[in-house]
Amino acid sequence: MTVSGIAGEQPGDKVHYTNTYDIPDALWRVVMYDPANEGNVLLGQEGGLKPCGGIFTITGGRTPYGGSGPNSGVMSGTGIDAPAETRLGVHKVGFRPAYASGTINFSDALCMGPNGTVMAMPNFDATPTPAQIVAFIGRAQEDADDGDFFIIDFML
Repeated sequence: MTVSGIAGEQPGDKVHYTNTYDIPDALWRVVMYDPANEGNVLLGQEGGLKPCGGIFTITGGRTPYGGSGPNSGVMSGTGIDAPAETRLGVHKVGFRPAYASGTINFSDALCMGPNGTVMAMPNFDATPTPAQIVAFIGRAQEDADDGDFFIIDFML
């Protein structure tokens, strides 16, 4: 596992993990820790209690896809799959994009939804359950409908 060295960031804001299984259309999906494989992550699922963050880069295994220099191998854009054993850059904190599952309102508390999306947690602010506290990943920074690409504030 490698922590980025980008100036101005706190250690652990961006971390690299390896995915255990294929993740289709992986960029900006939310992942969770794989309890069976140290240093690996799985595609986030509704009800998952070990959120890890949102994918922001994809590289081919431990070897970049190509090019040279510090940004070689970084893949961007939607529709890029991450085959098993691909190295993923994961955002853990800060304002970042994600995909919505269901209707989300500005400032809603969020948790993992199906297939690497995020969804609102009803009643979190009034009476959070212990499971909701563990599942909490951040706050919506804008309104979103099901399937929308929107900004959240990750707080992991």
